[in-house]
Amino acid sequence: MYEINGTALRLPPMRGRWVPRNVVGTDGNNKKVYDPTYSYQLEWGPMSMHQYQQLCEEWEKISVTGTASIILPQVCQGVWTGTTYTNVVFDEPETGYYWEQHALRPKLLVRNIRR
Repeated sequence: MYEINGTALRLPPMRGRWVPRNVVGTDGNNKKVYDPTYSYQLEWGPMSMHQYQQLCEEWEKISVTGTASIILPQVCQGVWTGTTYTNVVFDEPETGYYWEQHALRPKLLVRNIRR
């Protein structure tokens, strides 16, 4: 279950994934050096326009404070273990196409996640 600031999402996402980190360079041994922060993408199935509006309203509540906390699965773990990550930032929700008054594949990106 995903929780933001201690509250379960009204519209639980259909899936989530850790976004590959950006490579910022290489070290002296030619090993990749990665951005120190992670991002996690939440994705929903088709939503009615009313549901998409609710998602946007949830984002507006969170974005006012600047940062929030979220419970996500741990990075690179084989089992679902919910971990609280604090001081994360949420990008504005986005959606793919609209079809028959539904938003298709709405997404919400959580950034600035530190292990």
